Amino acid sequence: MANQKIPSYLNAEQRQALMEIPSDLSERDLARYYSFTQEELKLINSRRRPENRFGFAVQLALLRFPGRPLAEYHGDFRQVPPSILQPISHQLGLPVSIYREYGQRISTLIRAYRGYLQRMRVSKMWMEGISECSSPPAASRDGE
Repeated sequence: MANQKIPSYLNAEQRQALMEIPSDLSERDLARYYSFTQEELKLINSRRRPENRFGFAVQLALLRFPGRPLAEYHGDFRQVPPSILQPISHQLGLPVSIYREYGQRISTLIRAYRGYLQRMRVSKMWMEGISECSSPPAASRDGE
């Protein structure tokens, strides 16, 4: 069963469009998806360093829309469009430039994502799956 091919209903271009962080959102969409509640701001501000506050806020915003964590952007997470970073910057009172310092280590991204999941009371079993996904693959018995 493990060798069965998973059917794909989207072509490569459609999958890419689905994964992209949108750069052409209207002002209304930016306000809708990337505005934080007082509770969310409290959670964001609980991070110690400014770059971690900004990065955590971006994580939170992107989980809301388009629904993917930064870690899924395979190292290209610094390509978040300025149109998304600006409203986040304004709400946090931090310069956009501080975001470049976020996520120097992948563990920072995973820790922030797990913190968000815990805060949202996501099941422990699902979070363990996140840990497994962020670990390097184990070597096979054949040494491959």
